Amino acid sequence: MWDVHVHLIPPDVVDAAQKGQFGLQRDGDWIALDDDRVLAGGRMTDLQAVEHYASQHGLSIVLSVPPALLRQGQDPLWASFVNDALISVKRGLTCEVEVLAILPFRDGDATAREWNRVRYTCAGVTVGGSMGESRLSDPRYASLWGALAERGALALVHGGVHSDPRLSAHYLGNLVGYPYEDTVGAADLVFSALPLKYPGLQWCISHGGGAAPFLIGRWQRGYDTRRPGIDTTQPPPKEVYRALWFDSAAHDIRALKFLLEGAPDHVVLGTDYPFPMGTVWHLEENALPAGVLDTLQANSDHLMERVRKG
Repeated sequence: MWDVHVHLIPPDVVDAAQKGQFGLQRDGDWIALDDDRVLAGGRMTDLQAVEHYASQHGLSIVLSVPPALLRQGQDPLWASFVNDALISVKRGLTCEVEVLAILPFRDGDATAREWNRVRYTCAGVTVGGSMGESRLSDPRYASLWGALAERGALALVHGGVHSDPRLSAHYLGNLVGYPYEDTVGAADLVFSALPLKYPGLQWCISHGGGAAPFLIGRWQRGYDTRRPGIDTTQPPPKEVYRALWFDSAAHDIRALKFLLEGAPDHVVLGTDYPFPMGTVWHLEENALPAGVLDTLQANSDHLMERVRKG
C-alpha cells in the first residue's frame, strides 16, 4: 500500500542550514528561512524512522519536503539543490519509495527545464495551492503541465500557511490556512479544467481536499447560473472534480466518509507523516470503518501504478 503524503527534510538541506547556505539558518531544532521556519529535528530528518514507519505498516511511500521548503518563486538553484537531495535520499532508502520534486515557478522556462532534468528520477512534483499572486492555471505553466502529463506524473497540491494576519492566533495559519490553500488550488483546477486538458497528469489535493468536497455543489451552482467570471465553455465543475485525486488526511471519520462518497475511486492513503497534525492513526487496527482502509489501499495502488507506468 502506498502512502502518497510523507514528509522528510533531506540531510543535505539540514547541512545547508548549518552552513547558512541558500538563506537558511539553523535555530536549534528548527530551520529558519524567509519569513517562516520548519522543524528540522526528530522524525522529520530521521531516515531510519521513515524506514521503520514504512516497514511497520507494510507501506511504500511517496516523499516530499515540508511546504515551507517549496519556496516557489525562488532562484532555480534552490529547487535543483532540494531535488538532488531528495533523489539522494531515494537511492539510500531500502523501502519502496518515490520522491516529488519542487519547482521554482519563477518563470515558465526555468520551471520546465528543472522538471526535464529530474523527470526520470522523480515521480512528480509538489506544488502549492497558489504561487503568490499566480495560479496553477497561469498560461505560463502550460508547457510544464504538458511535460508532466507526458510523463504520467503525480502533482501533489499542498497548501501552506496563508498570509492573512487574522490567522496568526490559535494556530489558524495551519488549521485554516493549509486547507484554504488546498481549496483554492482545487477550485482553480476545477474551473480551468486543467485535469481534463492534461489527462496524463494525476492531480492529488492534500488534507482531504480542503473544503473542496463540501463546496463542489456550490461551484456547480455558480457554473449553472453563469456567475460572473466563470467560463461556461469549460466542462462543468462536477465533471472535472471526478478527475481529481484526494489524500485521506481528513481528521474526522465523518469527513473522510463524505469524501469517499463523492470520489469513491479517487481517495488515496496520505497521512502527512511525521507531522503532529498527520493521520498516521488511520493505520491503527479498527481506526477506520470496515472496508475503508482496503479502499484506500486499492485506490493508492491504482494511482501509483499509473504514475510509475508513465
